[in-house]
Amino acid sequence: MHRAAIILSAALALPACSRTDPYADKPAQAPPEVVHAAEARAEKAADRLARALIDELQRATAEGGHAHALQVCRDAAESIRTDVSANERLDIRRTSLRVRNPANAPDAWERATLEAWAEPGVTPAAVSAVVESAGSIELRWMRPIMLIDLCVNCHGPADRLAPGVPEALARFYPYDEATGFSAGDLRGAFSARVPLD
Repeated sequence: MHRAAIILSAALALPACSRTDPYADKPAQAPPEVVHAAEARAEKAADRLARALIDELQRATAEGGHAHALQVCRDAAESIRTDVSANERLDIRRTSLRVRNPANAPDAWERATLEAWAEPGVTPAAVSAVVESAGSIELRWMRPIMLIDLCVNCHGPADRLAPGVPEALARFYPYDEATGFSAGDLRGAFSARVPLD
């Protein structure tokens, strides 16, 4: 079995009452056609969320520079995420091993997935698992986010951050862990929970 698959299987076997994971996930099953349809919904939601966030950040950057975009991201990202989740009838979010907003910290399954993707020689790719959570069957799904050139201005090494960004980070994200990346690096993931019943 591939190392990443072993790690993901182990993550699902973690105790249901884990304090780091608010969900009591247990492995479950669903018909393949149901799983494929749920994966397609998650992909569509991730695409919508990515496009909406990039559009908003580009607009804010054009308006007031990258430091202004950080403020807009802080103020608008959650409402964009909530809108996409509601419209697509699922729960989608972003997470990472190095978060800017502590509310986006990964749960146990997300952390295991991100750590598996970070292993040397692993090419990150979307993964999913069917689980029972709080009496409902759902699909857990994740797709990697690779850092694009635009994002180096706010997530890059200290000497590549755009003017005003270090000060804006200190003001808006005092616990930021999300700098030091280069274009093409694994930045994090879109993570979705799709109801199957």
